[in-house]
Amino acid sequence: MRNSIGEIILNIVEDIAKSLICFGRAYYFLYEDADPAGIRLVSFGPVGVFSVFGINMQWVPRRPGSHWDQESEERLREIRVLNKENVLHFKMPMKIRRILCAQNKTLAALDENQDPGLNFYHHATHENPNPVNHFDFSVWNEAQECALYRATKGTGWNGRKYDSSKRSDFFDCHRLIRFRRNQIFLRDDILRQIGGEITRIGRGYDTEFSIRMSASDGLPSIEYLNELEVKLMREEVGFDEVIDYCYKR
Repeated sequence: MRNSIGEIILNIVEDIAKSLICFGRAYYFLYEDADPAGIRLVSFGPVGVFSVFGINMQWVPRRPGSHWDQESEERLREIRVLNKENVLHFKMPMKIRRILCAQNKTLAALDENQDPGLNFYHHATHENPNPVNHFDFSVWNEAQECALYRATKGTGWNGRKYDSSKRSDFFDCHRLIRFRRNQIFLRDDILRQIGGEITRIGRGYDTEFSIRMSASDGLPSIEYLNELEVKLMREEVGFDEVIDYCYKR
């Protein structure tokens, strides 16, 4: 075979994960050709896709269209009814959605109020050329750092202050374990959803059809990451071992 089944599934999982992170949803359409070996699974963007009374529809805006033997033309807007039996729908796990939502709200507030701290300084005027200011910018900056790290604690993201004095190798390793654990949780949930969607479609042909997908033992696991985190807290494992497991496997 040109690509192994494992590589194909890996590519699909990666594509689904990217779509879930960007849009919170992912859609695939199953094309069934006349040739039994010609079944294709093609992704399409979730923008404009909605459901009415359980019927999947897609809003397609105006767009240019061309054929090799015809002049270019502008295609009109369309509302397409998608065959539910051929559409695979994937959702962001509720656990990941909640922590991302909480994190992004705080990050948006921090971005919005990052520079206004400078407005607390009094401007020099003709009457007061050397204004006295009691605003401590270091306290302002420290409060923003603390809010940043509290907001990103659930996801395990390191944040954007790589030169912060609050960060250490111990801090980074704990965050790395938490971030990797969320990645693996998302990976396992995507595999579960793929198995469920293929089972749903397959039962349209065979009522007893069923398939279950899971990661192999050779891939990183949440159980080992939990064990690694406990060992790190007890100082029974070094930073290099944590980094090697999270990055090199």
